[in-house]
Amino acid sequence: FNHFTLLRTMLFILADGLGIPPDSFWNLHCNLPGMCSEDIQTRDLLRQALYHPPTEEDRAKSNGLWLRAHTDRGSLTFLYSQPVAGLQVFVNGAWKYVRHYPNGILVNLGDAVEFTTGGLLKAALHR
Repeated sequence: FNHFTLLRTMLFILADGLGIPPDSFWNLHCNLPGMCSEDIQTRDLLRQALYHPPTEEDRAKSNGLWLRAHTDRGSLTFLYSQPVAGLQVFVNGAWKYVRHYPNGILVNLGDAVEFTTGGLLKAALHR
C-alpha cells in the first residue's frame, strides 16, 4: 500500500461520480498526461505530521486553537487517524470535532478540486 495507490483510487472515484473520464483528475497530477506512474515526477506533495497531546501550558497559551480555519490548496489531503482530538470541520454553520477511527483515513477535498469542478465539490473548511 502506498500514497499513489490511494490517490489514484480516490481520484478515479471522484471522476466516476461526476460522470467524467476516470483518469481526468489523475492526469492533472502528472507532468505527462496519461503516463502517470510512481516512476514519473508528479506535482504531489507528501508530508507527514505527528501530533502529540499538548501540555496544559500549551493549551493555556493557545486557548485550545492550534491553526486558524483554512482549506487545503491541493486536490486531496489524506489524514491518517490519530488518537488525539483536535481536528475540527465546519459543518452546517458549526465546528465539529472529527472522531478518531483506528486505522482510518480521512480524505479532505482541497481548493484544486473545488476549482476544477466549478464549485460542484467544495473544499473542506477545517482547523
